[in-house]
Amino acid sequence: MLLFLWISEILLLDTIYKKTKTDTIMEVGQYISENINHPNIEEYIEQIALRNDVCIAIFDHNGTPTYQMGCSQNEFTNPSRLFERMNDAYRNNGTFIEEVKKTEVL
Repeated sequence: MLLFLWISEILLLDTIYKKTKTDTIMEVGQYISENINHPNIEEYIEQIALRNDVCIAIFDHNGTPTYQMGCSQNEFTNPSRLFERMNDAYRNNGTFIEEVKKTEVL
């Protein structure tokens, strides 16, 4: 029985974690898009980023970041990389998820 539980945990834990994190990110994105014009949106974004351990960045129509929280300082300094991510999301029905190790963003 313990062997079965151990194997199940090893095989399923990563999948379950990714699904849970993806669902959280989608909910966060939906909330932000629905409340983007709220006068306190920056406070909400800060709380959401800290609570959910996610990077949130808001861009203007030119692709220039107007607000970032939970992101490394140079996360979005390369506009071509940003547009590459946006194109990947467009090709994937509006979704682009990139797994980044925390050590890569410190």
